[in-house]
Amino acid sequence: MVTADRRTRRRLAASMLVLAIILSAFVVRLVDIQVVRAEQLAQESEARRSIPMTIYGARGDIVDSRGVVLADSVFRYDITVSPRFVAKALEVEAGGGVTSTVADNLASVAAIVGGDGAAMLADIQGQLAANPEDDHGYLSRGVTPEQFEQVRELDIPWVYWERMPARTYPNGQIAGNLVGFLGTDGPQTGLEFRLNECLQATNGEATYERGADGVRLPGTTVVANDAVDGGTLQLTIDADVQWFAQQAIAQQATAIGAEWATAVVVRVGDGHIIAAADWPTVDPNDVNGTAPENLGSRVFTWPYEPGSTIKSATFAALFDSGAATITDQVIAPRRYDTIAGFQIGDAWDHGDLRYTAAGVLMNSSNTGTSVLSERLTLDQRHLGSAPRPRSTFSAKSRASWAQLTLLTATPP
Repeated sequence: MVTADRRTRRRLAASMLVLAIILSAFVVRLVDIQVVRAEQLAQESEARRSIPMTIYGARGDIVDSRGVVLADSVFRYDITVSPRFVAKALEVEAGGGVTSTVADNLASVAAIVGGDGAAMLADIQGQLAANPEDDHGYLSRGVTPEQFEQVRELDIPWVYWERMPARTYPNGQIAGNLVGFLGTDGPQTGLEFRLNECLQATNGEATYERGADGVRLPGTTVVANDAVDGGTLQLTIDADVQWFAQQAIAQQATAIGAEWATAVVVRVGDGHIIAAADWPTVDPNDVNGTAPENLGSRVFTWPYEPGSTIKSATFAALFDSGAATITDQVIAPRRYDTIAGFQIGDAWDHGDLRYTAAGVLMNSSNTGTSVLSERLTLDQRHLGSAPRPRSTFSAKSRASWAQLTLLTATPP
């Protein structure tokens, strides 16, 4: 017969055995977590709460010779959302007792950045249907710092933001064709494209942590690599001269019905380009307002024989040497024979034309200029090519230029 003490000892032994089995299970589980899979679980945990982000550097400025900014970088913000945390917020909302619903929060964001709160919610629900663990979506892109601050003050746990660089062109169309512009795929034309290596920034990397409720944890940002801003590109262009040149060719091209026009202003002393003007112009802030064929700079991309620019030097030599005056008469033939059987002509077909020297220059006749240039010896042509102060020209030469200026400036 089993005594009461023996029964008690058996129950105690059985209890101890059960307790030992339970403790053994806990120890095995603990060893598995803390030792066997410790590194794997730590990485998974960090991946869930550690969020990588890009630190964007600022693209370098483009400035004129006096430091006037033609292109610079500002920062805009993309307002983002975590759909999976929105799903949790909707679950809490379904239980009741919330003071602000998901729809209310999205309506508040939409009121600041523009858009439709209901459409935002529909997009989020669409992402969740495709992937319940989706952790990234956009509510609005490219908002201003002022809008960003207002969104941040809403303090919505599942709404985040990313700072993004944006390009602006403070002087609009001034040198717009030359400067170029950036598109969604990077630099597209002009100096933005040609000298991108100088202007582009190097982005950095950082991470931050957020809690189980999706809230970003203060003080957890760790910067792995700092961003490096792009270099400043200073041009020889003078923005004021550039503006004037653009206005001048736009006015003249419109008056004569030209399809396009270009003008270059060069400082003779050092060869620096002070203005490189194109018409039609492009505003890099609104490239859609310009036809695609006019987006670039024809000054540098369209080969065009600048033969007429040398005529002024030829006439300077003629007048200075006394070989011609503005009233001298000459016949401009249809074709003018040069060396090795080559011929030159004018931009338009014609028979023999009777011109004065002033008429040859006014009509930019290649053949007329060639006939007049026969009056110069090789030595005179060589000496005439050297720039001299105006005061050293002969009185006869200065008088001829003064008369020619009056003739060419007065409409017939």
